[in-house]
Amino acid sequence: AEELISKYYEEKDVAADTRLYDRYYKKRRGSSVFMMSGGIALIDGDLPNSRPDIFGRFGYKQYLVPHLNLNVSMNQFKLNNGELFENSFTSVDLNAEFTVLPFDDFSPYLYSGVGFHLETDETEALTKIQAGLGLEYLVSESLGIHAFAESNFTQSDALDGVVNGTRDDFYYRFGVGLNFYLNSPKFKSKPQAVSEEEAEALIQD
Repeated sequence: AEELISKYYEEKDVAADTRLYDRYYKKRRGSSVFMMSGGIALIDGDLPNSRPDIFGRFGYKQYLVPHLNLNVSMNQFKLNNGELFENSFTSVDLNAEFTVLPFDDFSPYLYSGVGFHLETDETEALTKIQAGLGLEYLVSESLGIHAFAESNFTQSDALDGVVNGTRDDFYYRFGVGLNFYLNSPKFKSKPQAVSEEEAEALIQD
């Protein structure tokens, strides 16, 4: 009897967190996240024959509220125009990221921010603006898989060593990776329903 009464009150608490389309609105993502990913980078500059090349990222996210986090990442990548141009770059990016469905295991997300990049063998950093979108799926309370695509808008027309026209060079990055949640909330599934009549009868007994 006590177990049924407990389930009844638990169900009432769950009802307060269940909204449109019977979706259960409980926090699923921890506030601190380490992320790592890999993929390809593709330059769009003044030279022809742009080719995809390697790209890697390691970073950290801090959620301020369920829908919003701030994140910083270090990125290593190569930009490649075949025999015309090939070089390695490092960038540091700072983004604000919006999680569209923070209470679901599967969610799109959008992000934008500022950063700087420099050629691996150079010391002069150039500023840039980046924006992207992605998808994340929570495999467990502490692990998520994500995929993303982003554009990076540089403040220079000489990224590929050639100045031509009025448009600055930019590049794309595409990747897949993992999110590691350090302080994941303990999420419980919805309990089995107990009717109000059953619970009230037990309370009266």
